[in-house]
Amino acid sequence: MHQPCVAGLVFGAFLENTEVESALNCGDLPRFTQYTITDPSALRELFGRVRAVGYAIDDQYCAIGHRCVGAPIFDYTGRIAAVVNISGHIQTLSDGMMEEYAVKVMRRAAEASQRMGYYGENCRNRVKGGVGGPGLESLFLRQLFRGQRPSGRADRRPGS
Repeated sequence: MHQPCVAGLVFGAFLENTEVESALNCGDLPRFTQYTITDPSALRELFGRVRAVGYAIDDQYCAIGHRCVGAPIFDYTGRIAAVVNISGHIQTLSDGMMEEYAVKVMRRAAEASQRMGYYGENCRNRVKGGVGGPGLESLFLRQLFRGQRPSGRADRRPGS
């Protein structure tokens, strides 16, 4: 299951804990770039942050120069069924644009979830224009993952 890409991060955040633990405890996790998160503890922490904000960002975890933002699509039972994402070059998906793309991806994921029969509270908020709760629309993921605005590459990676 370990995929450092955005789909793997979103699935890891929203699957049952037993499924996640089974995948994280099956041996060494492969590294695809110098930014790939391979430490199970760091991944667990990242999954918690993804659950809290409702989306994940792959910031060159799979490929250098490539960034993605993705959000979960839930089925009628409330279980994650798929991930919708946007991906592109780091110049196209710049730091300044990631929050805007995250909001768009979350809205599309909420719409798809509703089409699949999921009508949870977060889904209704996202479709109406919010992104899952008070203050989350203005909460930029870099503040959670990096603690502050990045000043250099070293402080841009969780668990590093």
